[in-house]
Amino acid sequence: MLQFLEIADGVLYLESSDGYLVALDAVTGHELWGFNKGFFSGVRTYTVSDGVVYFSSLNGAIYAIDASVAAGR
Repeated sequence: MLQFLEIADGVLYLESSDGYLVALDAVTGHELWGFNKGFFSGVRTYTVSDGVVYFSSLNGAIYAIDASVAAGR
């Protein structure tokens, strides 16, 4: 089950119910990167800007995942 879905700059970002955040090429569906964030944050919202995925948690913390780092570039 998907928990999050957004398209930005030709990249489809989604999260599965098991806490795996993944970025896919919106045209080909090819996985660009993935990050197993697990259930550590109780994520409430996501925003994507300039290749960085920002998300907040129920405890007020804010996290950022840089796509270039997540992709191992």
